[in-house]
Amino acid sequence: MSATPSASFADIDIQVLKDKSLKELVDAAVRFDPTSTEDILEKIQHRDQIGSTEVAPGFFIPHVVTDSVPRIQLVLGTEGEVTWLLVLMPSNAVPESKRALSLLMRQLAYEEEVSRIRSFSSTEQFQHYLAVIERRDQ
Repeated sequence: MSATPSASFADIDIQVLKDKSLKELVDAAVRFDPTSTEDILEKIQHRDQIGSTEVAPGFFIPHVVTDSVPRIQLVLGTEGEVTWLLVLMPSNAVPESKRALSLLMRQLAYEEEVSRIRSFSSTEQFQHYLAVIERRDQ
């Protein structure tokens, strides 16, 4: 029996929002603490100065650790030709959720997976996709 926790998206909040700015995605993710939007945007900007979060042409993964959220928030959104997969993670995120997030990030190494994720127009499509990759890992 392995001591490594199984990947689970069960404790991750997931949203798909089309035609939204990055600020609007952050607003949706921090609905628990709307006063933290500007702080998170500053952290994202700082993170991007360290190294680009662009993983494919026009596909960005802005990500920060923030205790403004009670659990990991994934918000997939688009604005024109740009796609963002916003990841906000609390410092106390559970190992199963971190492992699930790692599974998702590994999918982004493949152009066809990036295209698939970019095409999602509903939260349900994204949730189904995540359930499939979670089952594959079991």
